[in-house]
Amino acid sequence: AAPLRVLALAQLVNAATGTCGSVIDMSGLNMVKLVNKVFEFALTLTLNVVLIAQWGLMGAAVATLISTTTIQVLRVVEVRVIVGLNPYSVRTLKPMLAALVAFLAGTATDVLVPATDGFGRLVLNATVVVIVYFGTLVAMGLTEEDRSVMRAVSRRSKLPVPRFLR
Repeated sequence: AAPLRVLALAQLVNAATGTCGSVIDMSGLNMVKLVNKVFEFALTLTLNVVLIAQWGLMGAAVATLISTTTIQVLRVVEVRVIVGLNPYSVRTLKPMLAALVAFLAGTATDVLVPATDGFGRLVLNATVVVIVYFGTLVAMGLTEEDRSVMRAVSRRSKLPVPRFLR
């Protein structure tokens, strides 16, 4: 489970910064994209050779986390410096922070709650992650767009719309 947690964190980083790769693509920066891919390949290969020998499967997961984070942060900087766009605002940082808090809560649940069967653990972790994610969004203050999405989810799931979303 631990290597999967590390890979999930890598995908959280990827999701939080993934639009920067698309911006580079749409800007016609083919040479930048090529250099990024070659660098990503070399970094991933090097880290895997070094870390798998020491840590096995966990080494592969850590290598993926490091290479994903490095290339994605590089893309954010490239979009800011080369393209001249700021890919983030306070609006985009709120869901990313909520996702990070939810990830940490799910990891803490895994560590603190005694082991149960696989399905029981999945249900518990999913419940904790969803509640913490939405609770964190609510605690940081909902925008009208957030309220609209949550109202739509409530209607589609046929659950009552909470008072604070009306």
